[in-house]
Amino acid sequence: MTGLVAGRELARRGHPVEILERWPDVAGQASAFDVGGGVYVDRYYHHLFESDREMIDLHAELLPGSLEWHRSSVGMYARGRVWPFVSPRDL
Repeated sequence: MTGLVAGRELARRGHPVEILERWPDVAGQASAFDVGGGVYVDRYYHHLFESDREMIDLHAELLPGSLEWHRSSVGMYARGRVWPFVSPRDL
């Protein structure tokens, strides 16, 4: 997203912009890859919460398409147990 934002800002200021992507799809480090059978894994650890309105709006502007929302299986291990992340929609 950072490269796309930088390109957008340069283009808005009248500079010619060409954006190149190393991976076969867009999103750079925020992308995912298929490990087989249609199961996708984040290329690097990134997450987006439904309350992250600014990032969701930026995604809609720069990478039109729908986001997929999944229940989180992320947790933190502390004091001898795993404390799972709970989405506000699950409260």
